[in-house]
Amino acid sequence: MADLSDEEEAPLASILLDYLTELEEQEFKKFKWHLSQKVLKGFPPILKGEVKELDKMDTVDKMVTVYCKEGAKIFLRVLRKMTQHDLAQRLERDLQKCNFLFAAIQTLGLS
Repeated sequence: MADLSDEEEAPLASILLDYLTELEEQEFKKFKWHLSQKVLKGFPPILKGEVKELDKMDTVDKMVTVYCKEGAKIFLRVLRKMTQHDLAQRLERDLQKCNFLFAAIQTLGLS
């Protein structure tokens, strides 16, 4: 997994947090349960004890720390497993915009 630079980590975490805050408490609990399962091949689950007591902000921080950029893929997979398809589609569009903007900034040498 590729490490994130500070310029990449902050927008990614912010986007993921925005979407996680849209989940009701019971859905958020289910989201954390999915994180402790095998969600995506090649990515280890986060131990249940490590996510059980986390709030939404700390959950995003944990995902970015453990999965780096791939945390977004895990996030999308979990939303789809929870049948949160509309939320997943919106997140996917926002992530594509974020990646496009970051690539443009790097190309222009503004980072």
